[in-house]
Amino acid sequence: MNVVKFPYDACRAVHSRKPRRSKNGTPEQRAARAATIAAGQVSAPVIDLSDRSEPPSRPVRIMTGAQWEEFINALEPEQRQTFMVQIYKTMHRYCWGKA
Repeated sequence: MNVVKFPYDACRAVHSRKPRRSKNGTPEQRAARAATIAAGQVSAPVIDLSDRSEPPSRPVRIMTGAQWEEFINALEPEQRQTFMVQIYKTMHRYCWGKA
């Protein structure tokens, strides 16, 4: 029995002719999504939560800058660093990441 190895060049040529895969969709899908956003249409369903009767799972507290400073200064140095890292990650994920 004669075993012949498949030539590397032929294999690479076949793979190079494959269309590009994108996790964000094809260029046509991306263009359609951009046009939808530009037109002001929302592609996701909107759920009205104004009639919810149950209170939020965590109490919401609005703090002023002085209150934040007092809270942060009351923390131990290790806790302060951990807290600030978590705040930075949250701001990056929900505020800065959407820009």
